Amino acid sequence: MEYHDLTEKIIGCAYRVRNALGAGFLESVYLKSLFIELQNAGLKTEMQRSIGVCYQDQPVGEFFADMVVEDTVIVELKAVQRLVPAHEAQLLNYLVATKMPVGLLLNFADSGVQVKRKHRTYRPRSRAPEIIADPAVPAKPDHSVQILENGPDPVDRANPVHPVKTFDFFLGGVIQGSLQEKSVHSQDYRQQIKAILARRAPDVRVFCPVEEHRSSVLYDDDEARRVFFGHLELVRQSRGMIAYLPVASLGTAIEMEVARQANVPIITISPMALNWVIRLYSSLVFPDLDAFADWASPRSVADFLG
Repeated sequence: MEYHDLTEKIIGCAYRVRNALGAGFLESVYLKSLFIELQNAGLKTEMQRSIGVCYQDQPVGEFFADMVVEDTVIVELKAVQRLVPAHEAQLLNYLVATKMPVGLLLNFADSGVQVKRKHRTYRPRSRAPEIIADPAVPAKPDHSVQILENGPDPVDRANPVHPVKTFDFFLGGVIQGSLQEKSVHSQDYRQQIKAILARRAPDVRVFCPVEEHRSSVLYDDDEARRVFFGHLELVRQSRGMIAYLPVASLGTAIEMEVARQANVPIITISPMALNWVIRLYSSLVFPDLDAFADWASPRSVADFLG
């Protein structure tokens, strides 16, 4: 089966899942439903395949692809209001790491299924063909399936093992901390940090993972695993990381370790300047948001990010 025919068949299956379920479910629900639909369509499909990443023939990490179809197409699935460049970069890096020829990014948004198709090698843009859905499934308006992009990708072909840097800062920080119930610390600091950067360094691009997962404390283990490990991949793809730590946060500490391994510099905003993790992992430490705001400027940010 040619790549085009295979991807169109996968997209058609996603269309049928969206028609049947509608909007508002977690990613894991759409993922498991699409897996069933692909199997019913006779496509060899593996879910949550573990794929190792090597650099100069040495293992350096692993990731879990949502789906691999016919050992040819990587499928990454989202259920967010809108796709951001970091989602595309994640898929592109998967293609580079696996050397698979094509990937699909499927977003089960409120408005319908959004699709981005990516090739590991250049493919000229062409008019997206019509999706042919199962005749038994009621027709939906054209906007329910959106083909947003088909080729070319921004992979650095001279250095294909390096991640695509699509945003300047990954915004980390305490969420649940040491709380023992299903509740979270106030996340207002995220908007405050973004507002400071928008005012003092307006060209800076910030990725805030909480904006896509405001109810993450309620996720089951499968969904939590997908989201957390996916965010660790996005840390690796950032140019810098900002960690807001008024109290200790195990998840943020893990993100900081991933950033260290990927040579991503870290700014920490915390009163705990004597904490070993903060001292040893941070390139800059500010005691509070006011001090961070005093520092932030286009020149200081550019110097920090190199």
